[in-house]
Amino acid sequence: MAFGLTHDGLSTDELLQGTTFKAVLTERMQVWDDIVERITAKGGVGETMIPGSPLGAHLAGSRGVKYLVNRGPCFTHVDPMHGFLFGLDPVKDSIRTVGRRPYSQNNLTIVLGIREPSDALVASFEEILDRARHDLIQGTRKDALIAFVNATAEMSITSALNAFLMVRSNGSNVERVYRDWRPGGVTPFDVMADWLKLFAEASVFLAAYFRRKYLQQDCILPVAGADFVTSFVDTLGTYTGSVDRERQLRVMHRLLNNMTYHDPGNISTFAGMVVGSSAVSPWHVYASAASGLWGRDHGGAAPFAGGQMLSALTDVGIDADEPRLSTWWNRWLDTYDAAMAIGHRVLRSPDGDPRTLGLLDDLDQEFPNNSHPLLRFSRVHYHVGVHEILERHPNMGFQEANVDAYSWATKVMIGLIKMVPEQVEAGFLAFLLSRIVGVMKEDFWQRLPKSTILRPSPIHWWEDAPELAAIATA
Repeated sequence: MAFGLTHDGLSTDELLQGTTFKAVLTERMQVWDDIVERITAKGGVGETMIPGSPLGAHLAGSRGVKYLVNRGPCFTHVDPMHGFLFGLDPVKDSIRTVGRRPYSQNNLTIVLGIREPSDALVASFEEILDRARHDLIQGTRKDALIAFVNATAEMSITSALNAFLMVRSNGSNVERVYRDWRPGGVTPFDVMADWLKLFAEASVFLAAYFRRKYLQQDCILPVAGADFVTSFVDTLGTYTGSVDRERQLRVMHRLLNNMTYHDPGNISTFAGMVVGSSAVSPWHVYASAASGLWGRDHGGAAPFAGGQMLSALTDVGIDADEPRLSTWWNRWLDTYDAAMAIGHRVLRSPDGDPRTLGLLDDLDQEFPNNSHPLLRFSRVHYHVGVHEILERHPNMGFQEANVDAYSWATKVMIGLIKMVPEQVEAGFLAFLLSRIVGVMKEDFWQRLPKSTILRPSPIHWWEDAPELAAIATA
């Protein structure tokens, strides 16, 4: 069974050769090579003093250009959707505008640092994912995949994914140690090809695993030519009609976009970075990242928060008012003194995590005026929860429930999962896929020469900050 999945699959040339995606990636790498060369040239701008050390010394460390960008008046992130900007401004305190681009475009924003990917580039990206996806389900590989899904259906979602990744790693193009991309060695394109195969194949595996474990149904093979999110939703096959399908597609785009960005400080991203530094294949990098996700303080906050909310629903009912929920929260805190997925401090805002606010904006459009009872309940539940926690711990600096707190409820509302204990874990599903891109962005640019110094960023610092552009081009 497992042996049938350990094949080489499509080569790098077969996957990427002649594509717009590869051409753009080549161009982006050249841009950064040129900038690095200018900045590090002897007697050049690298000797400019930045508080404490020359610019070149800063660039030799892990802070790199992030340090320069963060010295500006506003610390910004892109989520990675264009127009969905977060930040901490000394005067305004926060910035938030919401955009709604498809996941593929935002994917490219994170991976290549391109503000507005062209239609041709997005189509090329989807074509590559489609090639890799269908390579996995051709001929005997299809039978081996289904057998593997059936064998792992009793495992937890992270264990099953890790088993799949470790089996598939034998087909990795970079299953060997590289040395600075020397001629004849592994190239950046090998790494990107493996990441794209991992991305495409994991989406097929997780959808098939979901159907077998939670729906007790056989795998639905993805249709050729569909974009990534459409293929994933259709392979899950949980909708009951065209209206439900369109809603799932819209909200799945939002969930995946919302959860993609994670700095290396996050435990699973950090684990992936550490393993990536040993020069093993991306498949092992993501297996290590997935292993770090389970737990209430990490990516596992989604199922833990879902389980907590389901417990409240069971105890007080979906129509509970604030007094009843206050009583419930006090009992809960007396027992655990912990609240799942509340108080996210990664992105600071006086109103809470901007990703949560963006998701709630979209849910308000899908379910106007809290017309879905679970949306109304979740908002009251977490509003009361934040209040009760601050009553007990006034100096903890909690703000509001984060996006993980609402992700389980969101998947229930759009019909992706059911509101039963057995499917709480499935609230984790979109997060696992989104984390592949988050880790891919970190690991891929880490593998380029001097990439810890300079890498593409959605904020395009050399275009948006004239003073930095002047330094880079001096």
